Amino acid sequence: MVQILVNLDEHENRFLNIAKGVYGLNNKAVTINLIIREFEEKLFEPQLKSEFVKKIKALEKRGKTNEYGDFGEFRKKMEKS
Repeated sequence: MVQILVNLDEHENRFLNIAKGVYGLNNKAVTINLIIREFEEKLFEPQLKSEFVKKIKALEKRGKTNEYGDFGEFRKKMEKS
């Protein structure tokens, strides 16, 4: 685990305190980790990674198609293959 010292201005500090309270978190370190995870999902999830595209093309070649209730079900299936 890496430890860092972060300098925040008043606005950033206030934002962390609000987020900490909204999510009922114990401290700012946990809050920062949550914000990073959320940002990571929003930033990287929409982009199709080459591995994902390869899996889709392989499924298409095999003629396997399925219907899913939501994207979560589809994602679980893709992670298993």
